[in-house]
Amino acid sequence: DALPIFIKYGIPYTTLRDWKKNEEKFLNLPDNKLKKRTLHKGTSIINLDLERKLINFIEYNRKLFNPITTWCLLLKVFEYAPERKNKSIKTNQQLIYRFLKRNHFSFRTKTHIGSTLDESAFIQASLFLNVVWNNRKNYGFYDEIIGNMDETPVFFNMVPSKTVAYKGQKSILIKTQDQEKCRITVLLTITAAGGKLPPYIIFKAKNKGKIEKLLQTDPNVQLNKCFVACNQNAWSTEDIIKDWYAKVWLKYLSSNELDNDEKKGYLILDKATSHYTNNLISLFNKGDNIISFIPGGLTRFFQPLDVSINKPFKQALKEKYVDFCLNNASEDAQSKMSRTKMIQCICDIWYDEKIISKEMVYKSFRVTGIGNKLDRSEDPLFGAWAKMKNEIPLIETDLEDDYPFNKNDEILDDEED
Repeated sequence: DALPIFIKYGIPYTTLRDWKKNEEKFLNLPDNKLKKRTLHKGTSIINLDLERKLINFIEYNRKLFNPITTWCLLLKVFEYAPERKNKSIKTNQQLIYRFLKRNHFSFRTKTHIGSTLDESAFIQASLFLNVVWNNRKNYGFYDEIIGNMDETPVFFNMVPSKTVAYKGQKSILIKTQDQEKCRITVLLTITAAGGKLPPYIIFKAKNKGKIEKLLQTDPNVQLNKCFVACNQNAWSTEDIIKDWYAKVWLKYLSSNELDNDEKKGYLILDKATSHYTNNLISLFNKGDNIISFIPGGLTRFFQPLDVSINKPFKQALKEKYVDFCLNNASEDAQSKMSRTKMIQCICDIWYDEKIISKEMVYKSFRVTGIGNKLDRSEDPLFGAWAKMKNEIPLIETDLEDDYPFNKNDEILDDEED
């Protein structure tokens, strides 16, 4: 192993490799020539005391999930070894890069941003899963009528951050539309059986006249492949959720595809402000419909759309945007993506089994633990949540009335929470 030799003597791997290749040649050298040979030690290693301090500094801060930059390490080098202040910045940076390489460190891109979870989060997660399982068992909810809905923002200008270009170019330009701040909100809905319900698209418009034209002329809207609405900010509001509930969820529950005369259903939602109101709770809990809210901070573990669907959906939209730019390219100006074209892209992606398959949707409920078998034969570890902890402290109890927002419950005041 070349690493211990490099750390101890500072001899680069390439030098060791060359010595190994010419081992016989060195051994067969005459004595008079062998004496003239000197050991090549390579560049001097950073002093071991400084190296240990830097390693401890990195390990301690990464355990706390703190970011560490080159400049941060440079300041630490000056703090631990003041004599290095006499060296140039470039020399000290090269020292840091060699140190990182020698100790198997590298600069990594963050995978996601989130808050750390304490023990109370595990208790909330256990309560939530038990409530979901108890509701499924007590009310007989089967996969086809268990749903999850989530809002995701979509921008008209979805320019990729990288492009192919020649090496050495100082400026890399990408032509964009004049729509950097234009965005819409898409409400996606899936079921535990792998079904995909029509997307609900919210456009930004003060005047509903333009949207009414879409309702009358757009083929996807006419065929009920999607539903369209608008408001001043293209945000999801209480009125929008009520409209989605009537047009998408209730319409699906009463469809001929389901043997569901009672029109019962089970919704899993996050605690977004547009969902989390008394009016909506009472609306959702009418009849045999029940809703459960994912505890705050745990949506990345328990919301199927967040875990498995939103990322490939938005990535495919970016690819559609690039394809649109290439097919409508001109030297003078860039064609803008219209509302009709955006609706077409969303519907094409949403209903394409190669992008978002029935199996992917089905597994998204299993990975979160929401759709697993009630005999617990499928849940030694709950996929996405297994990253949080090796063992999940499930609480074995009947929690039907202990968890808020079961049937006909009202929102508790902050003091009572």
